[in-house]
Amino acid sequence: MFLENKETIPNRITYAGQQYDSITGQYYLRARYYNPVIGRFTQEDPYRGDGLNLYAYVSNNPISYSDPTGYSKCDASSQVRI
Repeated sequence: MFLENKETIPNRITYAGQQYDSITGQYYLRARYYNPVIGRFTQEDPYRGDGLNLYAYVSNNPISYSDPTGYSKCDASSQVRI
């Protein structure tokens, strides 16, 4: 049995709570674009403080960190709102 879940209501806010750009097929994370096809950002990170890989996202740890502004990582648990 194969189940498929397809969204029928258009929603631009998706990956990491950011906007999906249907023209480019990328996610806009305020400071740069993320391309889900290649699994990488298409621009360097303007915040150059987490090492030599300027295309990384939240130190390659999206479970523990998030980047709501697109400029620097923050503890993901501090972003939880109930």
